[in-house]
Amino acid sequence: MSGRLGGIQILRLIAALMVLIQHAIYLPSIHYGLDVMAFRKLGVGISGVYIFFIISGYVIAGLVDQRPLKFALHRIAARAAPPA
Repeated sequence: MSGRLGGIQILRLIAALMVLIQHAIYLPSIHYGLDVMAFRKLGVGISGVYIFFIISGYVIAGLVDQRPLKFALHRIAARAAPPA
């Protein structure tokens, strides 16, 4: 799996930059009373968070030697099951 992590690092950077952009534009705009609804609807920050979590799941799946889809389905099923 380590041979494929170079591209993933770039995606992680992009995801982190998306969150940074959200904070750098949205929070100061609120402070100065600017209308940011159009920017908020873009969902730049939340998309970056989702991308980051998807990448993390992919990396973790590789570390436990499972195919990413199988790992994701297992995690979803474990989340959906009622507590014992």
